[in-house]
Amino acid sequence: RVKNGKVNWEVKIKATLRELRDESEPGGFRDDYTFKTVDGRRAKPHFKAPYFVYNVFANSLGIGDSPRPACYDYRFTTLNDGRTLQFNMDGKPGVRDPPCKKIPDDYHKMMRIDSASGAVRHVERRISPAYADSTLEIPSVTIDYAPQKLNEETFWLPVRFEATDPNREGRMIATYSNFHRYIGVGRILP
Repeated sequence: RVKNGKVNWEVKIKATLRELRDESEPGGFRDDYTFKTVDGRRAKPHFKAPYFVYNVFANSLGIGDSPRPACYDYRFTTLNDGRTLQFNMDGKPGVRDPPCKKIPDDYHKMMRIDSASGAVRHVERRISPAYADSTLEIPSVTIDYAPQKLNEETFWLPVRFEATDPNREGRMIATYSNFHRYIGVGRILP
């Protein structure tokens, strides 16, 4: 927790995270955590944390929602002599078409994309604290992506996530490392 700009409660958690396919979730994934340690001690089945956001990694994978021109204004900018593209999405104020109803007027998302590979390197998403509080959303999210080699393939995956609660008293920073890819192969035996 943060009070008057000073951290007065911090918890360090180590966990194993498995990403599960779940079509009922936005983006098609769900986080499954196994908490290993809390502040360096073995994690108890129930523990208190000042601010913890669930499905962070899954939402980081699904943050590139399909485009909805009726709902958003889009802008592209080039940075670093064209090596990086910045893609901005802003909610169109006052639009009440059915697919746009759940998008707040002050919605803003910015993505930085490597122009050579098309890989998303950084995402920021903002909504007003008042809207976030009324809908149990996170008002401010920042995600950094980096290449991760899984077997013989390279994937750009979230490596750092930062979120702030509506009152700006809680902040969660998650870093991800040591990625593994598990593939299941089914065989029917006679």
